[in-house]
Amino acid sequence: MENQPPRYFSYKVWAIANPGRRLIRYIRGEFLLTPTAGGQTRVEWRYFLKPRSVLAYSHASLFGNLGIQPFLESGIDAIKSVGEAALS
Repeated sequence: MENQPPRYFSYKVWAIANPGRRLIRYIRGEFLLTPTAGGQTRVEWRYFLKPRSVLAYSHASLFGNLGIQPFLESGIDAIKSVGEAALS
């Protein structure tokens, strides 16, 4: 969707293949990269769910917390590991 190197990147996922597809129209994700005082970079990975309807909102939110959040946490851990390995 948007690319503003080296600070910001956003994207949308439309083709949701798991059971969440019945609740979620799309997922919008974004990376925010902020330099820190120690010469490192703080990476924040956010996501937003677009429910298929107002009625699906609470279930979509639950799906995000239980289904997507763990995926993002493991993904950001992997990104961190690769980045740190490249620096050492």
